Amino acid sequence: MAKKIFENRLTIDFMHSAAKAKKTYERIFHDIAKAEKLTQNEVDVLLCLWNNPGYDTASDIVNYRMISKSHVCKAVDSLTERGYLSGRQEAADRRKVHLKIEPPAEKVVRRLAVVQMQFISGLFDGVTEEEQALFEKILDKMGENMEGVYKKWCSN
Repeated sequence: MAKKIFENRLTIDFMHSAAKAKKTYERIFHDIAKAEKLTQNEVDVLLCLWNNPGYDTASDIVNYRMISKSHVCKAVDSLTERGYLSGRQEAADRRKVHLKIEPPAEKVVRRLAVVQMQFISGLFDGVTEEEQALFEKILDKMGENMEGVYKKWCSN
């Protein structure tokens, strides 16, 4: 099966599209990030917290967004210094700090979220609801498969 997929260029096309999507995704925030003096990692941290209220620790961001611990730590420190984030230690485990977006950051995060939604909407332009449902089903299966591939090749 994998050989047939490769011969059909599906794998190459998928990898190319994924790389292009990542590059484009990062580029769409460039103007706002530049104007607000934010790094891409800071943008990613803010949007991750904004879009995923239950995932509010640095560890969650590392796992969910696949950004290195050091980059997340640096971004969180910088955003905290600017008053964009605050942290609250968990009573049961003082090592866990729950992050919260503070009011000074809300305006810029809303602008980033609008651009993010425009990007996503653009990707699905002309895609029917049935095609979206099928895509979601395939993406779920591939996500499950990716866990196995990741464990096999990337976890030590």
